[in-house]
Amino acid sequence: MRQELVDAGHDVNIVSIHAASAAANQGALIDECAFPLLQDTAEVDAWGQLGGQKDDFFVLDAAGDVVAHLVLAEVNTNLSTDDGYANVRGALLAAEPTP
Repeated sequence: MRQELVDAGHDVNIVSIHAASAAANQGALIDECAFPLLQDTAEVDAWGQLGGQKDDFFVLDAAGDVVAHLVLAEVNTNLSTDDGYANVRGALLAAEPTP
């Protein structure tokens, strides 16, 4: 998705925050990711600070402000489905400043 958006002229960065409780399986995820993977820790508790859970998506604008929080239980964020892909893509595009 990122490359698709970049190729269309959008400035998009994607990172993942891996759960502190899942640090042991980080290697398998690293092998699959084409984007930066950050490892959360109990001390930092990034998920807790953001109010997020597994499979949530946070969209930040250029200033670093959260402009969308896609909660899996409320909106399909499964990128393997047309609906989920469209939901995440739409949220990313909505965060882009208008000219």
